[in-house]
Amino acid sequence: VFGIVAFALPALAGYLPYDALRTKADKRQEGIDLDFPNVLSKMTLLVTAGMSLTRAIENTAASGDTLMYRELRLAVREIDQGATVAAAFARMQCRCENRFLDRLVSVVTKSYTAGNVNLAEDLREINADCWLEKKHSARRMTESIQNKLFIPTMLMFVGILIVIVVPAMAGFNL
Repeated sequence: VFGIVAFALPALAGYLPYDALRTKADKRQEGIDLDFPNVLSKMTLLVTAGMSLTRAIENTAASGDTLMYRELRLAVREIDQGATVAAAFARMQCRCENRFLDRLVSVVTKSYTAGNVNLAEDLREINADCWLEKKHSARRMTESIQNKLFIPTMLMFVGILIVIVVPAMAGFNL
């Protein structure tokens, strides 16, 4: 018994901080995934309206206070300190793992090296794909919630049946 406790206690002490860190990272990733479509929509709207990309990034970063907007403000601060837009976005890409952010970084890099020929169209395409993925993600989340609520719903159904059927059966004096 002492050997099991001597092994389990350090294992538990090592696992709990890891689990807390993993939970924190999962929440951060979920926040990024939820906010990114809104950030991208604002940026796309501003670029489509004729604003320059750097000005659109600055206005988008200043328009919110969630995690993705803070990351964008950090990228704007790096740009103001002399970093290129592509380098600031590449560092943001390292901090925030999102496949649509990867596509955005490649489009921004391409627009600065080859010119802003199809920038608005590329942003619209990424935005449409991003919102489609957000819809699918919301559908998956509702399905998982429905699965978690299946057993409590069935227990309530059985309870209601008992409340209705037992008095009805007691009324039949067989």
